[in-house]
Amino acid sequence: MGFTEETLGQAEKTELDAHLANRLGKAESSKRGSEKIMKETEVALNQTQAEPAEKNKFYTDLRNLIQRTPTADKVVILGDFNARVGKDSETWPGILGKHGVGKCNDNGHLLLELCAEQRLVITNTLFQQRDSLKTTWMHPRSKHWHLLDYILV
Repeated sequence: MGFTEETLGQAEKTELDAHLANRLGKAESSKRGSEKIMKETEVALNQTQAEPAEKNKFYTDLRNLIQRTPTADKVVILGDFNARVGKDSETWPGILGKHGVGKCNDNGHLLLELCAEQRLVITNTLFQQRDSLKTTWMHPRSKHWHLLDYILV
């Protein structure tokens, strides 16, 4: 159900508007500090065959951004990491759920290490659903579908 003037009284709507403006203001101020890293993220992650130094710089920058985030704030990272983390939840308990897809690749290992260091969970792998609903990219030659986009919390 959406919030409209019909479903909310004017007082509640004004309060909701103020709350949303406050939240958006916080998000905007957080965005300014991370804009440079986010732009580098897009460049580094969109290159399937990025050099190891580029990948290391990306993960170092992301690690630094996470560490600079105040502990009272919640960290939620969404993105196309060009990584396959696989489904080995026994090796990565508390990080990788039981519902991953396929096998882990080098980029996936880098992402799993970051999540382990920063105590992040790859939430896409926690919920059981058909692979066709989890996968986001099909390899052009093998025609296999892969999960490359992740939500880290």
